[in-house]
Amino acid sequence: MKKIISSVIIALFLFACALESEFSLPNTEKNDKQLIGTWIANDASGKLIISQNNDNRTLLIKIIDDTNKEEILSKNAFNSTINGYNILNLVHVDNASKKQITTFYGYRITKNKLSYAEVNDKFTDRKFTSSKDLLSYFNENIDKKGFFNDWETPMIKSE
Repeated sequence: MKKIISSVIIALFLFACALESEFSLPNTEKNDKQLIGTWIANDASGKLIISQNNDNRTLLIKIIDDTNKEEILSKNAFNSTINGYNILNLVHVDNASKKQITTFYGYRITKNKLSYAEVNDKFTDRKFTSSKDLLSYFNENIDKKGFFNDWETPMIKSE
């Protein structure tokens, strides 16, 4: 059962219905220090490890399941803040096209608990033409109902 739940956590990040684009939001902020650390799934079935790269603007994000299988989700993730919402830009290379793709998640950290939600890919069929266009879309829509999919059960930060 734990292995299934760990696989679900990995699947949520890799194959979810989150908005994806060949463009990222502007990377103008330093890393959110609260994000850095080891986050444990609510049922202890897996871990999300977020560490800081040397540039203080990008993050390495890995998932480790209950069998200690490790998978790198992004070597160059970064956080953005738009209208008070925290956005995680999960940058990765698409295996099929070999192009860099960014997947977007909202996140909240409250009392050492991390909750996240996909930015809903069904909210628009708009094709973005630039990072500026993407940022404009976020600014116009982030407060609207349905922009984020359901918020996931919080993960607990390991001490």
